[in-house]
Amino acid sequence: MTSLENCGGTLLARRRDERVARQPEQVRRALGELDEDPRFFQLRALRRSRAYPEPGDTFRLEPPCCPPLEGVVVNSHVDPMEEDAIVVLVFAPGVSLEAALPMGVPPESLMIGPQMLTDLYWRRGYLERIGRVEVDRRSIGYGFYVIDPLCREDRFEDEWGRPLPAEPRLLGGRGLATDVGVAWEVAREALIRGLCPWPPPGWAPPPPPPAATSEGRRALLDAQHPDALALAARAEGVDPACLLNGYAWGAMLPELLSRAGRPDLLRGLSTDPEAGALALSYRGRGASSRAAELASLLNALVASGEEVLALVRSGKVDWDG
Repeated sequence: MTSLENCGGTLLARRRDERVARQPEQVRRALGELDEDPRFFQLRALRRSRAYPEPGDTFRLEPPCCPPLEGVVVNSHVDPMEEDAIVVLVFAPGVSLEAALPMGVPPESLMIGPQMLTDLYWRRGYLERIGRVEVDRRSIGYGFYVIDPLCREDRFEDEWGRPLPAEPRLLGGRGLATDVGVAWEVAREALIRGLCPWPPPGWAPPPPPPAATSEGRRALLDAQHPDALALAARAEGVDPACLLNGYAWGAMLPELLSRAGRPDLLRGLSTDPEAGALALSYRGRGASSRAAELASLLNALVASGEEVLALVRSGKVDWDG
């Protein structure tokens, strides 16, 4: 095992960051957009299969961002954490599995590192079974990096959690990939290798979050949101004493809801203002729906601004209270 000099992220994360830092600005920007919205790059659904994958099964996958790829199952029925994992290798475009496997799978023949999956990938058709080959996993030299929460040392293990004496030639991250995990890894690699045009056809950046959001019984108004800051500048032009931060929104909220004809949204409402935001929460039946309604109303108030500015002009709010 290799001693860590510092705890600035995991081994794989540090290597990934160093590699990204060497990329042109356009690629770095594209990778940032990918991180914001990976689901656009989900693998296409092909032919589904309920048969459990076995070692030697080959498969095909179709990422939307690069040519179709092929891969192979190197182990299955792996159950170190009662997850019944499947270990796979995904090869780069144009690589012949039949040629790469007898050579012990050179690292450059892979598109991404070894992955641990569930059979969900086959049941949903993300990986389509296409045939079988002979696989000698002992000759391949793969393993997984284990994150040590105490950051004492780098740990390398096989799929069963047994320690490896050194870093394997083919290294993946320990843990099961999410349903979009393989697609995300492939898309990142395709962007870095120049296989994916940017922006890809049909892609659009995800819309920015609104000023007010809700989750469950809670809502949050971000007073630092660009739209909220633009409204704050207008309000300050009306009344220089008005600093439209989270505290001010908390002071204005009862009157704003009354003017909007929704004083009922005050029932069961608790507020927790800070300089940069106004946190809100409801109690009782219907709390989630009321939080969503309140967030929607706050977004309308921020977007229009007229009701807020009218209240500022009225002088009914004590900004120092």
